[in-house]
Order: sequence, then structure tokens, then C-alpha cells
Amino acid sequence: MKLLSNKLPGKNEKVWFVIKESSHLGPYSFIELSRLETSGKISAHQPVWKVGLAQALFLKTLEKQYLKAQKHEGAAVVSVKLKKVSSGPKHSIDTPALPASPAKLEVKKTLMKEARTGKKVSYLFPVIGFILAGSIGMGLWFFTQSIPQIYRGNKVAAQLFKLMESTYQRLGRDELALKVFPAKDLSELYILSSTNQVCHYQASFRSKKILSQNSIHFKASARALGGVVTLGRFNFSQGEKFIPGYYQVEIKKEKCRASFPIIAESLANKSYQFETLIYSGSEKKFASTYDKFEKWQEKKFRLKNKVILSILDDMEQRYSTLEAMTNQIEIFFKDGLHKHQVKKTVGDYTKSFGSFLTNFVVQNEEMMAKVMALEIKEKKNISKHSKRVNQIARNIGFKSMKFIEEIKKENQDQLHNKLNELNIGFEQERQKLEASMKALKNLYPQI
Repeated sequence: MKLLSNKLPGKNEKVWFVIKESSHLGPYSFIELSRLETSGKISAHQPVWKVGLAQALFLKTLEKQYLKAQKHEGAAVVSVKLKKVSSGPKHSIDTPALPASPAKLEVKKTLMKEARTGKKVSYLFPVIGFILAGSIGMGLWFFTQSIPQIYRGNKVAAQLFKLMESTYQRLGRDELALKVFPAKDLSELYILSSTNQVCHYQASFRSKKILSQNSIHFKASARALGGVVTLGRFNFSQGEKFIPGYYQVEIKKEKCRASFPIIAESLANKSYQFETLIYSGSEKKFASTYDKFEKWQEKKFRLKNKVILSILDDMEQRYSTLEAMTNQIEIFFKDGLHKHQVKKTVGDYTKSFGSFLTNFVVQNEEMMAKVMALEIKEKKNISKHSKRVNQIARNIGFKSMKFIEEIKKENQDQLHNKLNELNIGFEQERQKLEASMKALKNLYPQI
């Protein structure tokens, strides 16, 4: 194809338009068109056009014209087969009309040539029908053999989707990627499956090495959509939420049915078991994060143990205080009765021991309220000892008050018998205290 009578525009003149299917880009200079071709943004078969041409021409044709003009320097005009449009397109240069593409013009010329030579084109119809039938058959076969493109959910970030695509492209037919991808907010987990059949997936996750001290076990189920099984509803048997880390995963693929039953048989049930890291970053990054987590847990452990040891020491001190209190009350009552000062003994007991035991119980309950607010697993055992301390303190107070009421009514000959009964009662409480302190000390090696 040759350009029409005018001189070729200068290589820097912006007069050329790139013709698309329903639009045009430009104007560009010939040098700019060459750069676009070199960068791969357009091809040598790209239709281009300028005002004054009846139709577009391929870029490679235009390049030949410039090359020919360059070889024949001084030849200002190159003849063409295309007629010049004397008045130009109806549109201005800013909005030129879209001319017919060179490909369409060539088809038109071929048909006209065959019509002139009397050739018939009716033989094309059976050929076209055969091609169409073959294409449909090949398309159906390819659909059953090939791997479909994966589906991108709303919570799948661009970087994660790129990684999922890369993993998916390496899968063979009817395979499951032995890796689980988490959403950024950890509310969904994604499993890749290359089967073109509709299957139900049951998944079980059990934590192995995660960013938590607590174990996690949960199950989830879903169907695949576009090669992706999206698990979003977790049923926890251990733990309350998903924590990143290494998990032992078991997946059951079942209830499979073919998308096109006529051309494919349903797949058999299948199980997969594997261990994988479920984390949004790399294994190296997780290892670094987990190392920091362990160090922090160790620090928390030391601090927690320090607090627990302080609580246990305080509880042991309370047991010792009650044991000493029983001995002091026994001596107090024995001295009072020996001096035959019953009334004074009763008054002094209330001031010295009665109020102390009452305050002792109140302070112990306040201490336990603080302990129960701590996040420590030993709270249950410490609570048992605290209740035991209060109960023994109340028993000591109750037996002492009962003794006081009795010595007010009894004669001097029977006071010593009542004192002996009180001593026996206190000895029973001391035995309880001794057993409780022994049980308390057994907690120390566990910390």
C-alpha cells in the first residue's frame, strides 16, 4: 500500500492517529509511533491514519513508505493506489472519523475479486460447520481437562491473591494445595482445589505451634467456588478464635458430583492430612515473631510466678497466724480461770481476740477478691485455701465464744472441764491447719 500524493509528513509532525476498535488515540508523530512499537504498546500491524487518507493503513506499511522516501531523498512525492480525499474527513483533526481498518478492506477486495472471477463461496458453509462442531467438542473436552481460573473473594488482598494464583497454577488436575491461606483480618481461611467438580469439604484444624499459650482446635466446612474453598464459620472445641501458627490439618473431600454429568463421572471421596503454617507472612517472619512471643511469655511467666509465690507465702502466713492464735487463746483462758477473773477474762477476750478474728476474715476476703481478678490458672486452688482459712478462723471464734458463754453459767469446779473441751477443739483446728499448710506447699513445685 502506498501513501497518496502529498509529501510525507515530517517524522516529528503529530498527524497520525492509532485506530482502535471503537476509538482512536493521538495525534502522534512517526517517531512517537516507532517508540510505542519498540516498547510493545502497539504492533507493526496496528492500523494508523491521518487526515487526508480515505482509510487507515498498517504501521509497518507506513514505515516502509518513510524508509523508501529516505532512500530517494529529494523525491517529495510517493504515488499511492488509494485516492486522496479532496475535502478531507468531515471531522476536525481533534476528532477524526474512524476509517475502515486495512484488514476489513483486504477481505472486501478478496470477496469482490472472487465475485468478478465467478468463484463460488458456497463451499465454505460445510467447512465452517465442521470447524464449529470441532471447536465445540474441543471446548467441552478442554473444560473437563483444564484448571479453571480461581475466584477472588472480597477479603482477599491483591498480594495474597497473587500468591494464591501462583500456587494454583502449579496444581495438576484434581489436586488440593497442601497449604492454607488466611484473610488479613483472620476471619476466613482459603484452600485451593483444582477439581472441576462440585464437592463438599470438611476441614479440621489442631494447633501445633502458634502465637498463644492455649491450644486451639476447630472445624469448618464449605464448597469450592472458582477453585477456592472459603472457610468462614469456625466451630471451636478448644479456644475461642483463630491464632496464626502451625496447624495439623485434616481435609475430607466428599459428596462430589460432576458439573457436566454427561461427559464426566463423579469423583470418589478423598482425605488429606498435612501440617502447614497459616500465617500472612513468610516462615522466616513467623519464626522471628514466634521468638519474640516466647521471650515475652517467659517474662510474663516469671512475673506471674512472682505474684503467685507472694500469694502462697501470704496464705501460709495466715495458716501460721491462726495456729499461733489458738495457742494464745488457750493460755489466755487458762490464766484467767486460774485467777478466778471470769468477767475480766470475757471482756479482755472480746477486745484482744474477738475483733482480731473478725478483721482477719474480712482482710482475707479482700485479698481473695484481688487474686480472683488475676489471670492465673492457680486461682481455683488458692481460692480453696482462702475459704479454708476463713472457715478455721470462724471455728476458732465460735468455739471461743461458746466457751465464754458456758463459763459464765458454770461453777468453778466445772470450768476446767470446759477448758479441756476447748483445748481438744483447738487441737482439731490445728490439725486442719497443719494438713492445709502441707497441701499448700505442694503447690510450689508446680509453679
